[in-house]
Amino acid sequence: MHNPQHEARRPGDQANSAALPRARALEDLAVIATRQGETALVDACSTESLAIYRRTGDRRGIAHALHSLGRAALVRTDYPRAITYYAESLAIRRAINDRRGIAETLTNLGRLVRFQGDYARAETLLGEAIPLWRQERDALGLAMALGNLGHMARDRGEPTTATPYIEESFTLYQDLKNTRGISIVLNQRALLAYDAGAYERARSLSEESLALREQIGDHWGIADCHRTLGDIAAATGDADDALAHYRASLPHFRTVGTLIGVAECLERVTRMFSERGASASAALLFGAADACRETTNSPVLPVDCPAYGRAVVAARATLGDDVYARAWEAGHGISTNEAIAEALTSG
Repeated sequence: MHNPQHEARRPGDQANSAALPRARALEDLAVIATRQGETALVDACSTESLAIYRRTGDRRGIAHALHSLGRAALVRTDYPRAITYYAESLAIRRAINDRRGIAETLTNLGRLVRFQGDYARAETLLGEAIPLWRQERDALGLAMALGNLGHMARDRGEPTTATPYIEESFTLYQDLKNTRGISIVLNQRALLAYDAGAYERARSLSEESLALREQIGDHWGIADCHRTLGDIAAATGDADDALAHYRASLPHFRTVGTLIGVAECLERVTRMFSERGASASAALLFGAADACRETTNSPVLPVDCPAYGRAVVAARATLGDDVYARAWEAGHGISTNEAIAEALTSG
């Protein structure tokens, strides 16, 4: 009688089976690279592991590799590619009823559409993810989803809504002793203190966050903190310190390829330039920042709109509409590296 268990494996099956440990090792390396902001390495590892999983028909592995590729694209602010990867990953995870995987992809998709300003959809995605994280008793996933909801509420100018989400997230990260998570929420707390006008507390929290992020080599996080510290300095009238922090952010955002972060810092640099009377450079950088936003389809955050609008009005008033428009168009056409160089050296 034919017994499949006694049938010799075909050479192709043996090769595929032997490749699986490599795919799993590549997954582990991709996780480390993600934490360090090394998106090119994440792409390389996840692309190779995806090919192995497709050959072996490992659907769980395919979904995981696709999710990793989506996360790397998200960090680079290549949102169309990230959405494609996440959509395929989510479809597979729903098909195999991988609740934790579904929650993970929903959380990251929610974060992505939050960056694009689609707050209603982000709230829906994160709202679906949170009960799944609670069912799975996954404190880390729950902390990330809650943190995203809190950050979104703050972006919309709703600190009262943001605070409970951010505080629950902070408690979870503390219980887990998760340094990266703690550092993220410390800076979110700093932003809430900044919104309330508690600038010394905001500075203390953001400096504590920055120290942790420097300790773990988190380029995105370092940039995030310098941006916050720049806002605090600007609010307290220290324009030189504000400009120094905004400039310090830019190389770190460039390292991880986060165009939306580059855009936000360029816009903040333009505010400082406008205050100094360097309106031509300000108009140029407004154009460059807008080009970054067009690439990522990411609008100015509601909480940032008033300051953004004032800086535009000031530059236009100084230059006149025609000169402002020409400088803006010139900035819109330069590369990201050229824009960063202008921000670091002009003004």
